[in-house]
Amino acid sequence: MDFSGIRTGLSGFRQKKHTVGECAFSAWIPFKTAALGLSLSHITLKPARVQGVNSPLIIRSGFHTTNNRLGAQGVIIEFTPSQSHPVRFILGEQYRLFKIFALEASVANNPFLIGVGVLIEFTSVSASVSMVNHPVLGWSRGFVALYCSSHEK
Repeated sequence: MDFSGIRTGLSGFRQKKHTVGECAFSAWIPFKTAALGLSLSHITLKPARVQGVNSPLIIRSGFHTTNNRLGAQGVIIEFTPSQSHPVRFILGEQYRLFKIFALEASVANNPFLIGVGVLIEFTSVSASVSMVNHPVLGWSRGFVALYCSSHEK
Protein backbone atom coordinates (compact mmCIF):
# COMPACT_ATOMS: atom_id res chain seq x y z
CA MET A 1 0.00 0.00 0.00
CA ASP A 2 1.31 3.43 -0.90
CA PHE A 3 0.09 6.97 -0.29
CA SER A 4 1.74 10.12 -1.62
CA GLY A 5 1.00 13.82 -1.78
CA ILE A 6 2.46 16.87 -3.50
CA ARG A 7 2.05 20.63 -3.30
CA THR A 8 3.22 22.68 -6.24
CA GLY A 9 3.55 26.44 -6.61
CA LEU A 10 3.08 27.62 -10.19
CA SER A 11 3.59 31.06 -11.68
CA GLY A 12 0.65 32.10 -13.77
CA PHE A 13 -0.66 35.17 -15.55
CA ARG A 14 1.18 38.35 -14.45
CA GLN A 15 3.51 36.20 -12.27
CA LYS A 16 0.70 35.46 -9.81
CA LYS A 17 1.43 32.31 -7.77
CA HIS A 18 -1.04 29.42 -7.86
CA THR A 19 -0.86 26.48 -5.46
CA VAL A 20 -1.93 23.00 -6.52
CA GLY A 21 -2.24 20.17 -4.00
CA GLU A 22 -2.91 16.55 -4.92
CA CYS A 23 -2.46 13.06 -3.54
CA ALA A 24 -2.34 9.48 -4.84
CA PHE A 25 -3.09 6.04 -3.45
CA SER A 26 -2.16 2.55 -4.64
CA ALA A 27 -2.54 -0.96 -3.27
CA TRP A 28 -1.35 -4.35 -4.52
CA ILE A 29 -2.80 -7.70 -3.46
CA PRO A 30 -0.11 -10.38 -3.94
CA PHE A 31 -0.87 -14.00 -4.79
CA LYS A 32 1.53 -16.91 -5.34
CA THR A 33 2.09 -16.33 -9.08
CA ALA A 34 0.56 -12.88 -9.68
CA ALA A 35 -0.67 -9.65 -8.11
CA LEU A 36 -3.71 -7.43 -8.57
CA GLY A 37 -3.45 -3.68 -8.17
CA LEU A 38 -5.59 -0.58 -7.90
CA SER A 39 -4.45 3.02 -7.86
CA LEU A 40 -5.94 6.50 -7.86
CA SER A 41 -3.70 9.32 -9.11
CA HIS A 42 -4.06 13.10 -9.20
CA ILE A 43 -6.72 13.35 -6.50
CA THR A 44 -7.04 17.14 -6.29
CA LEU A 45 -6.96 18.53 -2.74
CA LYS A 46 -6.41 22.20 -3.60
CA PRO A 47 -7.26 23.14 -7.19
CA ALA A 48 -5.55 25.98 -9.03
CA ARG A 49 -7.71 28.98 -9.87
CA VAL A 50 -6.51 28.83 -13.47
CA GLN A 51 -7.94 26.41 -16.04
CA GLY A 52 -5.62 23.79 -17.49
CA VAL A 53 -3.26 23.54 -14.51
CA ASN A 54 -4.87 20.70 -12.55
CA SER A 55 -4.07 17.12 -13.59
CA PRO A 56 -7.08 14.88 -14.31
CA LEU A 57 -8.04 12.07 -11.91
CA ILE A 58 -6.74 8.68 -13.14
CA ILE A 59 -8.07 5.32 -11.93
CA ARG A 60 -5.88 2.29 -12.72
CA SER A 61 -6.32 -1.41 -12.20
CA GLY A 62 -3.69 -3.95 -13.14
CA PHE A 63 -2.63 -7.58 -13.11
CA HIS A 64 1.05 -8.60 -13.05
CA THR A 65 2.56 -12.08 -13.03
CA THR A 66 5.70 -13.12 -11.20
CA ASN A 67 8.70 -14.32 -13.19
CA ASN A 68 7.92 -17.46 -15.18
CA ARG A 69 9.40 -19.27 -18.22
CA LEU A 70 8.26 -16.42 -20.49
CA GLY A 71 9.43 -13.62 -18.20
CA ALA A 72 6.82 -11.51 -16.39
CA GLN A 73 3.67 -10.08 -17.95
CA GLY A 74 1.42 -7.22 -16.96
CA VAL A 75 -1.76 -5.51 -18.11
CA ILE A 76 -3.19 -2.20 -16.89
CA ILE A 77 -6.59 -0.69 -17.59
CA GLU A 78 -6.61 3.06 -17.03
CA PHE A 79 -9.72 5.24 -16.73
CA THR A 80 -9.60 9.06 -16.88
CA PRO A 81 -13.20 10.28 -16.41
CA SER A 82 -12.59 13.83 -17.69
CA GLN A 83 -11.15 12.76 -21.08
CA SER A 84 -13.19 12.36 -24.27
CA HIS A 85 -11.66 8.86 -24.72
CA PRO A 86 -11.39 7.82 -21.05
CA VAL A 87 -10.19 4.19 -21.33
CA ARG A 88 -6.60 3.13 -21.98
CA PHE A 89 -5.01 -0.35 -22.13
CA ILE A 90 -1.32 -1.00 -21.41
CA LEU A 91 0.44 -4.35 -21.97
CA GLY A 92 3.96 -5.08 -20.77
CA GLU A 93 6.53 -7.87 -20.88
CA GLN A 94 9.76 -8.29 -18.95
CA TYR A 95 12.06 -11.05 -20.20
CA ARG A 96 14.98 -12.07 -17.98
CA LEU A 97 18.10 -12.95 -19.94
CA PHE A 98 20.15 -13.45 -16.75
CA LYS A 99 19.36 -13.31 -13.04
CA ILE A 100 20.30 -9.60 -12.85
CA PHE A 101 19.47 -8.45 -16.41
CA ALA A 102 16.11 -8.16 -18.19
CA LEU A 103 14.67 -6.68 -21.39
CA GLU A 104 11.37 -4.79 -21.11
CA ALA A 105 8.73 -3.88 -23.70
CA SER A 106 5.30 -2.27 -23.54
CA VAL A 107 2.52 -1.09 -25.82
CA ALA A 108 -0.42 1.19 -25.01
CA ASN A 109 -3.35 2.75 -26.81
CA ASN A 110 -4.97 6.18 -26.51
CA PRO A 111 -2.46 7.47 -27.61
CA PHE A 112 -0.57 4.58 -29.20
CA LEU A 113 2.78 4.23 -27.39
CA ILE A 114 5.65 1.77 -27.74
CA GLY A 115 8.21 1.39 -24.97
CA VAL A 116 11.48 -0.56 -24.71
CA GLY A 117 13.97 -0.78 -21.88
CA VAL A 118 16.56 -2.71 -19.91
CA LEU A 119 16.63 -3.54 -16.19
CA ILE A 120 19.61 -4.34 -14.00
CA GLU A 121 18.74 -5.71 -10.56
CA PHE A 122 20.97 -6.66 -7.65
CA THR A 123 19.94 -7.83 -4.17
CA SER A 124 18.25 -4.60 -3.02
CA VAL A 125 19.06 -2.11 -5.80
CA SER A 126 17.65 -1.94 -9.32
CA ALA A 127 17.96 0.47 -12.23
CA SER A 128 15.93 0.70 -15.42
CA VAL A 129 16.63 2.70 -18.57
CA SER A 130 13.86 3.00 -21.14
CA MET A 131 12.58 4.81 -24.23
CA VAL A 132 8.95 5.52 -25.19
CA ASN A 133 7.71 6.60 -28.61
CA HIS A 134 4.77 9.04 -28.60
CA PRO A 135 3.04 9.78 -31.95
CA VAL A 136 3.32 13.57 -31.51
CA LEU A 137 6.22 14.08 -29.07
CA GLY A 138 8.55 11.43 -30.52
CA TRP A 139 11.02 9.41 -28.43
CA SER A 140 11.45 10.16 -24.72
CA ARG A 141 14.08 8.67 -22.45
CA GLY A 142 13.59 7.60 -18.84
CA PHE A 143 15.65 6.35 -15.92
CA VAL A 144 14.49 4.78 -12.64
CA ALA A 145 16.62 3.75 -9.66
CA LEU A 146 15.09 1.85 -6.73
CA TYR A 147 16.34 0.73 -3.34
CA CYS A 148 14.46 -1.74 -1.14
CA SER A 149 15.61 -2.40 2.43
CA SER A 150 13.81 -5.77 2.72
CA HIS A 151 14.06 -7.52 -0.64
CA GLU A 152 12.33 -10.91 -1.01
CA LYS A 153 13.13 -13.37 -3.78
